[in-house]
Amino acid sequence: MAIVVAMFVAVACDTPNEGKEPTVGSGTITYNTSTAEVVGAFCQSDEDTVVLYFTPSDVKFDALDAAQYYLKITLEASLLNGKSLDVGKGEAVVELFDIEKENELKATNGTVSISGAVKSASFDISLEVTLDDERSVAALSFNGGCISSGAVEYANEWTYMHNKVGALNSIIWGAFIDTREVNMWHIYLAPVKDITFEEVSYFSPVKITIPVDFPLDGSKHLFSESAEISVTYGSEVWNSANAPQGSIRAEYNAKRGNFKIRFTTDGKLKGYYSGPITVVE
Repeated sequence: MAIVVAMFVAVACDTPNEGKEPTVGSGTITYNTSTAEVVGAFCQSDEDTVVLYFTPSDVKFDALDAAQYYLKITLEASLLNGKSLDVGKGEAVVELFDIEKENELKATNGTVSISGAVKSASFDISLEVTLDDERSVAALSFNGGCISSGAVEYANEWTYMHNKVGALNSIIWGAFIDTREVNMWHIYLAPVKDITFEEVSYFSPVKITIPVDFPLDGSKHLFSESAEISVTYGSEVWNSANAPQGSIRAEYNAKRGNFKIRFTTDGKLKGYYSGPITVVE
């Protein structure tokens, strides 16, 4: 029998004043039958994403893996508007990392509402979710400052929202870019290790098509800017017609052979990759 897990959050994270020791606000965090004060509260952000962390352990941000446990909330910065976000549809991601029991719990259902500004790192949050082990209960009540902890770190993976199963994550093990067409380039993100370009299509890669003049300088570009931009996964295709607010950031250093790309469609597929890329000519 599944036990519903609920988290109720009220958060305000203030950027510490320059020259002063950053302080953490007050609150309590409950996990199963144990309730403790929030000791660590941290914020990461960039232009696209905001990540919040809370823990009852007295640790610094770079030592969260030494905490008893911590709660992590991830969402797109554009969604900091107070509207209700559906966790089950991947509009926000909520995770609880139980370090002592070596267990990672992920919210599969529920809603998150967050308003705030990335620049000031100030947020108000209400959250209620169900976690995926069907027996854990957690809750958080917090108000006050959190410590700014740098830019968001992304994993090499994509997340696909399945209509029935929910969020499905896949590690991206490598990338190929096919430059043989005159006007179009095709980027393939491989979900398996040690394959050749001739093999990649057999393993359901994410395929990203861009015009040859697409800026590979890390700048953000919407699908609506060009009918030639598209993202394909399986039988589904996203482009300017059905996902105009979808976006791609790509950066390529040919001298070093390093390639970075971050993409999102209409909320159903998003991902990030940074690493070497094989050029097919």
